[in-house]
Amino acid sequence: MNDYLLSCCLAVDLSKEVIEEKNLRYLPFNYYVDGVEYENNLNDIDELDRFYNKMKEGAITKTSLINSEKYYAYFEKLLQEGKDVVHVTLSTGLSGTYSSAAVARDLLKEKYPNQTIYLVDSLAASSGYGLLMYHLANYRDQGYTAEQLVAKAEEIKLHVNHDFIATDLTYLVRGGRVSKTAGAVGSVLKICPVMHTNKEGKLVPVKKALGKKRAIEEMVNRFLSHADGGANYNQDCFISNADSFAEALTLKEMLTKVCPNIKIKIFSIGTTIGSHCGPGTLAVFFMGKNRNEM
Repeated sequence: MNDYLLSCCLAVDLSKEVIEEKNLRYLPFNYYVDGVEYENNLNDIDELDRFYNKMKEGAITKTSLINSEKYYAYFEKLLQEGKDVVHVTLSTGLSGTYSSAAVARDLLKEKYPNQTIYLVDSLAASSGYGLLMYHLANYRDQGYTAEQLVAKAEEIKLHVNHDFIATDLTYLVRGGRVSKTAGAVGSVLKICPVMHTNKEGKLVPVKKALGKKRAIEEMVNRFLSHADGGANYNQDCFISNADSFAEALTLKEMLTKVCPNIKIKIFSIGTTIGSHCGPGTLAVFFMGKNRNEM
């Protein structure tokens, strides 16, 4: 039996079933819709339907940083189970949660001197963060110690490749991912940017496509170029979508056609990431080239 708990923030964009199957502890993020605060409810499908419908109706959405006080309460509850904690945070390239978690960890050292909270910056987001947690849970179940698991996380995290596309650039402009000028031009010309999460864990554009169909084709091309083994890839691949399940199925069919041994799971993009990318977003995550080399 492991002497530590494996933990994450609820921006991993995994289903409730997978989170429970992999025995992941999690800390929810809060989000706001037109100034009203809500807590993420394990990406409940009814909650997500309401959330994305509100966005399409013009609601203003945002998220709030988890402060050190909330992390303190969360970590202390875990420590009271008598085990160490390995907690993996949302990318520092997108959020300040790692710093908040570090403050809480340091404050708890004096109160729980015989236990350790290990922190890992995922440099990942959405189901890419989820794919990293999925692998770490498997390594934990193989008997890795906490120290070994942290080392493994550092070894593999930049091999988790992320590619995103978005049809409505309004949300990316609002979040500063796309300039206002580029957003206006892109909307008029129906440009659908392909983006990836870089080695710093930041979301950056890498390709412009005319329309979503071309953008999805580009995602498949990038997969073949960057995935371990290319068309011979036989590992887990996660697809996530923001109110665009039909397109997620299309992407799954295209990837399965060119890569018959791939193992694909489809998830919903939760309210944390969805607040910043908006409905219509589609993403794919897989193990591949080190992002330091891309």
